[in-house]
Amino acid sequence: MKFVRIVAALILASVSCLSFAKATVVPILNAEIKSNGAWSSNQLTPYWKKTQFSVTTAGKYDISFDLTPKKGSENSLIASLQNTLSSLTGGVIGNLANANVGSSLYHQTFTVDLTPGKYSFYLAFTNATPWKGALNVSLTPTAAVPEPETYALMGLGMAAVLLRRRQTRKNAMR
Repeated sequence: MKFVRIVAALILASVSCLSFAKATVVPILNAEIKSNGAWSSNQLTPYWKKTQFSVTTAGKYDISFDLTPKKGSENSLIASLQNTLSSLTGGVIGNLANANVGSSLYHQTFTVDLTPGKYSFYLAFTNATPWKGALNVSLTPTAAVPEPETYALMGLGMAAVLLRRRQTRKNAMR
């Protein structure tokens, strides 16, 4: 009987851990920027420190880039944009070139498999009228989502535990 309770508690604990896993957002860069026609992350001072980040655990990560205009720049449209993610030892991982953004704000998320190491990003855009705003770059480990088969196996395990418990009670009553 004790064994059944222990197994049931372990199954419930594993289900609750899978369901409520939360990812931690790690800010890479929060910077106020302004552009009078063209801007790139090379203009950050010193750019090699501000555009680099490290990953210590292998896995899938979301890397988000957000350009948010300040009040007064809402009508200054970003015309074109290039966004690149690179490994310092292995070259380009992801690259996005958008020739017609047509908005004063921008959001892009790369989902990539990363191994422990150092990485950098590059972001450049052009605009027709002066643009002022914030650039936010963040790294978020993606939470593992269990496959449906995992839930099915946990359900079968729970059913087996309950069936065994029921048989134990029947045998105890005889």
